[in-house]
Amino acid sequence: MVSGNYCAHVNSNANERSATVHLLGRALTISSNQIKARTPGFPSWQLNGRRGPFIGNISQGPTLGRSAANQFPTPENAFNMIL
Repeated sequence: MVSGNYCAHVNSNANERSATVHLLGRALTISSNQIKARTPGFPSWQLNGRRGPFIGNISQGPTLGRSAANQFPTPENAFNMIL
């Protein structure tokens, strides 16, 4: 469970696996977090294909590693704010 965190990413070096937050586990519950990055569009989350609820988060960039079958809620921006 990841809840109530504020993360700021200041490094602008990006590659295909870059993200501010990387999470692993059998299942994830992610809610009420704020993720910001200095570089516009920098990925906020890398969920590495894990499933679980993803609700009430504020992010500046996209979420990586979420397959369509594992998304709850869907669409992601219905219950999360992506700036």
